[in-house]
Amino acid sequence: MGSHMIIEERKVSKAAVEERRMLVNATSVERWAISLMITRGRKTSVSTVGSGDI
Repeated sequence: MGSHMIIEERKVSKAAVEERRMLVNATSVERWAISLMITRGRKTSVSTVGSGDI
């Protein structure tokens, strides 16, 4: 039973490492995309409210 727990822990840590790697790879691009969306949203939300572009 003890060895089973270690195997499960290893699976979890492996998934966490992969998740973290994905986050690290994606953060800079996502940050850029989010900032782009925010700036674009600020510009368009004022000029195109009710025009159906949203």
